[in-house]
Amino acid sequence: MKYSAPRPGGNDAATDMPAILGLNGPYHELAACLVVDGEVACMIEEERLSRVRHAKAARIDNAGEWPIAAAERCLRDAGLSWADLDEIACAFLPDERLANVDSDPDPVPGSWGTRDGERRFVDDAGSLERRLREHAGAGARFRFTRLPHHLGHAASAWLPSPFEEAAILVVDGIGEH
Repeated sequence: MKYSAPRPGGNDAATDMPAILGLNGPYHELAACLVVDGEVACMIEEERLSRVRHAKAARIDNAGEWPIAAAERCLRDAGLSWADLDEIACAFLPDERLANVDSDPDPVPGSWGTRDGERRFVDDAGSLERRLREHAGAGARFRFTRLPHHLGHAASAWLPSPFEEAAILVVDGIGEH
């Protein structure tokens, strides 16, 4: 789908079509999904562009790597720019993750489950908004929203479904908890 009409900030009827970019990270399976006016316009996993399986390994030292190439591809395919985005959302709450430290009974120093390792991970993941704003440039005016990780999984199953109600079970290896 191409959306070439002028976007927010312009002077036409296209301004009521919200453009929302969803990003998956900070662990692995990096991906982007662009929703315009309530419809999925484009979605792609970063690995399809980078040719790196899972896009990156789930390590404590790379939480700042996000699917920028996938986001760029979604915007390009929809004929939009970063300045056209109304909102960028990611499903990860860094402070919630940090609240769950010390759950590993025998952690490797500086790794998962340690104060130092988790602080590094959370700080890196928490820098996403700043990095996106730097990448997007001065013309970008998007709202940045963080959602609970597992709610993101549930929403990705339910929202595109034809059901008005559903029971959803998320089985995932990690998130904030």
